[in-house]
Amino acid sequence: MKRSVYALIPLLLALLFNVTPAVSATVPIRPIDAILMHLSHYPSESEIASLQQIVDNTDATAGERTLAGAMMRFSHHVSDRDLLKLETLKQSKSASADEKELADIIMHVAHHPSNRDRQRLQQLLQ
Repeated sequence: MKRSVYALIPLLLALLFNVTPAVSATVPIRPIDAILMHLSHYPSESEIASLQQIVDNTDATAGERTLAGAMMRFSHHVSDRDLLKLETLKQSKSASADEKELADIIMHVAHHPSNRDRQRLQQLLQ
């Protein structure tokens, strides 16, 4: 419980001083995770619209935009072009661990995420 309270202190200070916390860069990853968690062959039109918002978001990281773009174009599997981009993202020193993990999951999905992929996605969503 104490750890939870201490974890909130930086966020509260950021809100108090109207500073955007560093963790806000990872917010776009959650919708990507959620879309992938329930993916069946390809994203729906509304999911593609959500992903497009991430791609267009200037506050999103390059990794987040790469992930969202790959998911927008996902049809039964990731395209060869996006596969190269995701591999580059996985090797990037500037990408977050969550971005690298999500890139790895997307690269290996065929039609829908496996049970193991869903477990990995669930960990990212927590």
